[in-house]
Amino acid sequence: MDARSLQCIEDLRSCLELDPRVLELEKLEKELQSDPELFSLSQKMKDAEADYIQKKLSFGEEDPETQKAQKEFASIKEKLFSSPKASAYILAYSEIRLLYKQIDEILFGPFRFEAPCRRNHDPR
Repeated sequence: MDARSLQCIEDLRSCLELDPRVLELEKLEKELQSDPELFSLSQKMKDAEADYIQKKLSFGEEDPETQKAQKEFASIKEKLFSSPKASAYILAYSEIRLLYKQIDEILFGPFRFEAPCRRNHDPR
């Protein structure tokens, strides 16, 4: 990679580190991690989600155990997301995802292409 490209990448990294949205997300993340109750609830949600996914893959969506796991996951998720700190974090995270999506589209959009249409493809 040439020096100009490397400098542009470094400039982008620096801009992102100083972006107020990124700084706000980092601040909110530290607040969440320093709250033992929310941190514990977040871990419980991750565990409940993993349990639900495992049961769904093993037993199917209609299985009573899967449905019970889904309800447990939804209940924990709702409790976590109802916290003002978690809600603020989720909103800030969504803004950052949008920012990164826009950057991705600007940088890599011109290199993407659609798969050829298979409409006229003869499967024989």
